[in-house]
Parts: sequence; structure tokens; C-alpha cells
Amino acid sequence: MPILRSLPLLQHRTACLVGCLRKMQRWSLLSIFDEYQRFAAAKARVSDQRFMELFDASSLKRNAFATREVGLVKTKLVAILEERAN
Repeated sequence: MPILRSLPLLQHRTACLVGCLRKMQRWSLLSIFDEYQRFAAAKARVSDQRFMELFDASSLKRNAFATREVGLVKTKLVAILEERAN
């Protein structure tokens, strides 16, 4: 599923968000990192890849299905990324 990334000022957060979404879609880490490298190129960060690697998609999926609110997943993921930025 292609996702347009057009937020230059938030590109690292966007890249992490997309990587986490890919993990929720059950992409392999190799595929996630390959996509990340293609778009991040020289601006790629090891810390971004580490964050995507350690991201626990299963906990968000359980919460989303338990509450039946997909918006909750987005809210929690954005909160995690904002916390990471601070």
C-alpha cells in the first residue's frame, strides 16, 4: 500500500510512522528498512531504524481490536513519536 510522504519538516517522524505502519502490516524489517533507505537516502538515521525495529505493533493491534477504535492506534503512535522527539 503506497503512502505519500510530503512533510519535509517532519520527515523523520513521518518515516517512523510509516515504518511502524508497515510493521503492523506484517512487512519484514528488511523490507521496511529498504523502503526507509530509498526515501531517506543521505538523511537516514540509525535511531529511526532502531525505533522501528523495537516498535511493538502487536500491543497497538490488541488495543485497537479490544476497543474497536482504530483512531486510538493513531493517537497512541503519534504520542509515542512525540515523546521520542522530546
